[in-house]
Amino acid sequence: TYYIGIQCERPNMVVIFNNTITNTGDNGIDCEGNDTTTTNQGVGQGIIIQGNNLSGVKNGIFIESLGNAKVDNNFVVTPGVGVIFNRINSGAFQCTFVGNTLQGSNSATPSGMGARFINQIGRIIVSDNKVTNFVYGFHFADRIDRMEIKSNFFANISSVILYLDKVPSGVSLLRSRIASQFY
Repeated sequence: TYYIGIQCERPNMVVIFNNTITNTGDNGIDCEGNDTTTTNQGVGQGIIIQGNNLSGVKNGIFIESLGNAKVDNNFVVTPGVGVIFNRINSGAFQCTFVGNTLQGSNSATPSGMGARFINQIGRIIVSDNKVTNFVYGFHFADRIDRMEIKSNFFANISSVILYLDKVPSGVSLLRSRIASQFY
């Protein structure tokens, strides 16, 4: 695919299941639910992204300003970021990120991040993900709130497993719980 593999804007009750996406110039799966009238949860409910196999993608799965999304049991190989949760105006809240396998595309020279959580999002359950061959396992930036980070499994992370970025607000992660991580 020259650009994005699968893209949904303001989706509602969409299931993206068991797809194979290879060699995209941008994100493998991109779901955006921005609502410019609020800073609360974005537009879109009940999104399930499950069982997909992505390789050769710039970034794997991008959840932007979208609530109530399940990003579970996917397999992603990328030189960029495996999964991104982000906000534009409205937030990405009440999501699950469970049981995914995320691999950087080069084990000799890791790059990118297994997952990135950025721009005032939160209330996401993160559990049982397998993350290998990246510079950062999980990267948190700019007031990520009420995260439930259960146990995850990491290998060949060249810098930091859980990286809390220095941001202008001074807070990367707040009111959250972090369980023991395995390396």
